[in-house]
Amino acid sequence: MPPQVWAHATPSAPKNTHSGRPNTQRNRQKDLPSRRPTHTLGVVTPNGAAIRTIREARGMSLQRLARLIERSPGFVSRVETEDRGASPETLGRIATALRTPIHAITREKPRDQDEPGPRT
Repeated sequence: MPPQVWAHATPSAPKNTHSGRPNTQRNRQKDLPSRRPTHTLGVVTPNGAAIRTIREARGMSLQRLARLIERSPGFVSRVETEDRGASPETLGRIATALRTPIHAITREKPRDQDEPGPRT
């Protein structure tokens, strides 16, 4: 009788989940690049009032902008009222849809304003 080989006996085989399928999520996470930003100059946040002003000046409805950037109208509304932030990718989509440079719809806050310094 040939010797039995168990999948969990080898150190490189993924462990089985409760459903019996191999858990490969850990391996995938190790292979993915880091999602940390490469710059540390400042934090870019959306300027909701500017987005709304430019959108209205272009005669564009909130629903139309939402369709163009592939987000919900509720999301766009919350960005415009500054109840929610937006990723750099989404800000780029908004700028493209409004045909305006990205710096016209964002604010940059220096990094040192994020972290409280020592009190003197």
